[in-house]
Amino acid sequence: MDGTDPWAPFSNYFSALMMSWHYSGSTTKMATDTNHLALSLSDGNFSPMELKGFSIENENEKINSFIKESSSMFQKQHGWHQSSVKF
Repeated sequence: MDGTDPWAPFSNYFSALMMSWHYSGSTTKMATDTNHLALSLSDGNFSPMELKGFSIENENEKINSFIKESSSMFQKQHGWHQSSVKF
């Protein structure tokens, strides 16, 4: 197929990657999940270089350590406030 983009028939390379992800691995992915991922990756805050060395296992370990080491997940430095409530 001379002259055809390598990602054809998809719109672009990113779309081809998203479709590949959607149809690989688990069969429980929904179109809304894939659309949500695509929107998240294209919101302007995402940098592809941040994925270098990504490991879901490492990120899960960080979450578990944060929860284990925190007296509360609702930390003041993250903007949470403590107050009393009267009924």
